[in-house]
Amino acid sequence: MILDNFFLNILYRPATVMNGVFASWAIFAACAFGFYMLLRYAGSSGISAGVRTLVFVAASGLMAVYTVELYLYLTSYAYGDHVEPGIAAISWIFTKGRAVYPPLGSPDRYSFVYGPALFIINGYIMKALGPSILTSKLGGVMAAILAVVLSFLSFRKLSGNQAAFIAAALIILIFMDFPVVTFWQRADPFIIFFVVLALYASTCGSKTAAVIVTGICTGICADLKLHSVLYFIPVAALLYVRFGLAWGIGMYGLGFIVALAPFVIFENISLYNYAMWMRATARHGLELTLFIKNLNFIALKIAAAALIYLYGFKDTVKLRRYMPAIWAFLAVSLAVSVVASKPGAGVHHLLPLIPVMIYLFLAAASTVNVDPSKKNIFIAILISSLIVTTMPALKTPIILYMNIKERAAAPEIFNEVEGIIAAYPSQTIEMGYAGDGTYPLTYYRPLLVFHTGIYSFDAASLMDNVLSGISIPEAAIRAVSECRTGIWLIPRGGQAFSMNGYDKSSGGLFTSTFQSAFTQRYKIVSSTRHFDIWSCTP
Repeated sequence: MILDNFFLNILYRPATVMNGVFASWAIFAACAFGFYMLLRYAGSSGISAGVRTLVFVAASGLMAVYTVELYLYLTSYAYGDHVEPGIAAISWIFTKGRAVYPPLGSPDRYSFVYGPALFIINGYIMKALGPSILTSKLGGVMAAILAVVLSFLSFRKLSGNQAAFIAAALIILIFMDFPVVTFWQRADPFIIFFVVLALYASTCGSKTAAVIVTGICTGICADLKLHSVLYFIPVAALLYVRFGLAWGIGMYGLGFIVALAPFVIFENISLYNYAMWMRATARHGLELTLFIKNLNFIALKIAAAALIYLYGFKDTVKLRRYMPAIWAFLAVSLAVSVVASKPGAGVHHLLPLIPVMIYLFLAAASTVNVDPSKKNIFIAILISSLIVTTMPALKTPIILYMNIKERAAAPEIFNEVEGIIAAYPSQTIEMGYAGDGTYPLTYYRPLLVFHTGIYSFDAASLMDNVLSGISIPEAAIRAVSECRTGIWLIPRGGQAFSMNGYDKSSGGLFTSTFQSAFTQRYKIVSSTRHFDIWSCTP
């Protein structure tokens, strides 16, 4: 209790207030300080022993905190987001040969517009190690770790170990402003990893190896999120600088072949159905406020880097070879800001560009030298700014800690679901939905899917359907009327299948016809502390 009060009252609430008031300025100041230290190290300017020690202690501290976050997330029974359980469930049923993208008229309503690579990667990890909440989250955590390591290796080729270490810590500092996004059970950690892998290959590998690796990474990311091909344009520009235009184009040619491969290899991955679901979500439109937030986020990073570069500006001759990649990065930043303005998207879609930006800054920093006469007042301003950024930066581990504490009942619920599975070994069991307040109880539905290999409804997918104007089809109502599923677990505390979507004014996820069909065929036969057990009646 004392620890909870400390986190909540001494750290979390002030951090939240500070983040709301000073967010833009604090992010700018933190990045400016990080870029300044990179410029000093990459430019080989003299740095006092005290400042050197302070910087490396701070960088090591950031990495330690991030490591703790990864550990807490991986070893908890809970997911960090409501989409993650659906990703885990679909990944497992993919390994059982069930359709990843059912037809729009199918009774199964669980499709996401993520590409097949997400479900293939996570599915095979669970198939190799056994399905569980932990193994379903392992891929994202490993991708996060490898992304930081490969970033360090890429940066080291430019500026040596010291600058690379600080640059990797700067990536983590920026990532920490987005709780769990960089390692959760969604596409983002994998996209970041493959972009960094392509960056490393394009700058460190031989001609053939660079094109093959970057092409494969491009194709895989296209099969994570279709717009991810944009992130690789700066990488293609780096290939162009090293090997010529044909090799940069070749990367995308190979990527196209890799992207098509899952639809050819796997019978349960339909390109047509995937395209139909993509087309349906295109109706969501774009939000101006999201676009402004996206643009503000990346503009602050670019402005901080540009300011520090101009501070040490000496010569542009060595910089010219990187200008195609720099212009490509700026154009892609704008394009992604537009794409990420779709409802449900947001600023985190720009995170894969952060390692690329820092790499380009390091490349530029190696062409300049810091003017010693300016350093004292500049350091004083930036250190004072860094103090202000401390509170907002703390919010990620604190939010994660409080999130896990709020789900302290997770082991109990986990055991409860496992007990229900054991009590009905020969029955088909699925997780249903009740009211909005009970939604977190349904995050344990992958446990049922791991047992049965059956999955009919995913709430997050249905929310996207509602935004697209797609309602529950007649086939789903008919499946309930015919008792396709023997037992439904419905969270206690709300009417069965009464859950709303993102916007309550748009109506519930399930129609009144569906609800009536369910209550006519299913009755409560037993209850546990958290769930009512509904069984099909003759």
